[in-house]
Amino acid sequence: MVLSKRISIQWSSEQAGELTDTLVISTPKCFSTDVRIFKKHYPYEKGSDSDSDAMDKIFEFVSMGTEIDIEGTNQVQFPSEVNLQEIVQAIKTGKSVEECKAPPDIGTFWPIEGSEDRKETGSMVNPATGVCTDYVEVWRSLNPAETTPDEEVRENHWKNKKEDTEVGVYTYNAQEDNHRGRLIRLGNWVQAVFYAYTNGKHELSVLRAYYDESSGQWQYLIRYGPYDFPDLGTLFDKESIDFGGVSWTRVE
Repeated sequence: MVLSKRISIQWSSEQAGELTDTLVISTPKCFSTDVRIFKKHYPYEKGSDSDSDAMDKIFEFVSMGTEIDIEGTNQVQFPSEVNLQEIVQAIKTGKSVEECKAPPDIGTFWPIEGSEDRKETGSMVNPATGVCTDYVEVWRSLNPAETTPDEEVRENHWKNKKEDTEVGVYTYNAQEDNHRGRLIRLGNWVQAVFYAYTNGKHELSVLRAYYDESSGQWQYLIRYGPYDFPDLGTLFDKESIDFGGVSWTRVE
């Protein structure tokens, strides 16, 4: 399980850079949520001036899925159940999301000499061009019990807590014919993705939040889309909950 922050991406011969605030949360059972929001829109609150913008103008990429280690290699496959690029393609073409399904991304991971960061190489669709392109990404693993929105603490480093502090993991899934969603809490961080197809309309909702232990309050960093997620203040003592017409079940 890990809270991963992307430090940079380099497409083919372009220079490395980072226009997004990207966090990926993955769990011991290999569930994941991946949200890459453009920095100019972050933090994002419903009712902002950007509400009328297309979802791919707010986010570079959003997905929920799983992470599968490819045995005997340093490669990881990332099959997705919800993928922003597939949703955008479905909207543009009038096809179903299933008809727009892309092959899963496969990344190869490498250590970076002199750094605790890691490098990922592979080939995937560049959201800016729509063309499958070679890429190099640099990722940083963070301690989800110590990292705050204002300060990063690396994985396996401890600042305010003991090293044997237990990091809680909660994963809730929602799955019906017309919608699917995942909400993951890892330590003090929550990230959730929800997709629905209703009345001929594709709808994406995204949540990112941080629990401030000093105040006992949730700090919402992204609240996007028409769906309101369950109340984080009462969710995590429940094994299942019906909220907003959606049934959420804890699977981890």
